[in-house]
Amino acid sequence: MGYSNTMEMAGAIVHDYKAFGSYQGDWYAKVTYKGVTGYVQGSYGSCSVCDAFQSEFESVVHYHDGEQIWGGLYVNEEFKEDCKECLNTKERLIAFGERYLDGIMTKEQAIENASKNIAWDMEAKEMVEWIKNS
Repeated sequence: MGYSNTMEMAGAIVHDYKAFGSYQGDWYAKVTYKGVTGYVQGSYGSCSVCDAFQSEFESVVHYHDGEQIWGGLYVNEEFKEDCKECLNTKERLIAFGERYLDGIMTKEQAIENASKNIAWDMEAKEMVEWIKNS
């Protein structure tokens, strides 16, 4: 489970997703959401506290009949519809994914965004090339 999965849970089609080892730990995804196709971007940071997904969901653990359904970075994705805790976490995961789908960029906007630090971020060129080729 991670950024890509939560965007899919929110209703997006994720055509492609790639994480880069850039300064902020950037990721880009090509998505279609509500009829709009384009790119979204986020950062996973350099540690679990900096990573928004890990920070929000790493400490959440839940079991059914002794089987871990979700917890930490593991999510079985088999949410029980009659379990209040499962439904709460599912809603939180969907809301998390929706946050990234508000600002879908065109390819040109994504290239411009990825190019901001190209003078010093050694991964910026790779991000730009990935966007151009996706």
